[in-house]
Amino acid sequence: MNLIPRRDDLFFPVESAFNKFFDDFFLNKSNLNTAKANIGYPKLNLYQTAGETKLVFSIPGLKSEDLTLEYGPGNCVTISGRMNNVYKGSDDSVYYYREIRGSSFERVVPLPENIEGEPDSATLQDGLLTLTWKNKASPQQLAKKIQIKSL
Repeated sequence: MNLIPRRDDLFFPVESAFNKFFDDFFLNKSNLNTAKANIGYPKLNLYQTAGETKLVFSIPGLKSEDLTLEYGPGNCVTISGRMNNVYKGSDDSVYYYREIRGSSFERVVPLPENIEGEPDSATLQDGLLTLTWKNKASPQQLAKKIQIKSL
């Protein structure tokens, strides 16, 4: 039986403060979900087939006029846009949760070496923006074997 409660923070106040900060941040689900949602938005897939490279962005609820696509220096594609808060209740609405908000975003994606320039096509369908490039020959395909002659 302990008559005197143990206090770790008495001797290690800095360590206690750090532990509290990290526990509060990582154990609070809403903070963790907010952090996860803001990392790398919009989500994407970048893949190659035999003849094409495709870059697919998941942007549900956005229209083409809400988006800006740019091809820039360093062989990169930049997508930016604005999500407007269109989900508003009436003036006398009482919200219990309000997570849908308007915001802007920008993401820069470096492209593989075997594609360059603007995409051959860009289509928006069912919340997926798909950019397609025809693959150009990779440096390995352009290399030719040199015959060495012994003298």
